Amino acid sequence: MHDIKLRDCTPRTDWLGLAIALILMGIGIVLTVTVWGAIIGLPVMAAAVALLTLGEVALG
Repeated sequence: MHDIKLRDCTPRTDWLGLAIALILMGIGIVLTVTVWGAIIGLPVMAAAVALLTLGEVALG
């Protein structure tokens, strides 16, 4: 009989991906405050949200 461990059932967390997404989100928030920064900040925020919602962070 195959023993199933709890670690096998839970999704792995990609800590590097999570850190990158949070850093991108922070940079995006800071840049979006200025008018010129919004040109760069909004795509950075979109990239951070995409990283978090596409399951890249949760699946590893």
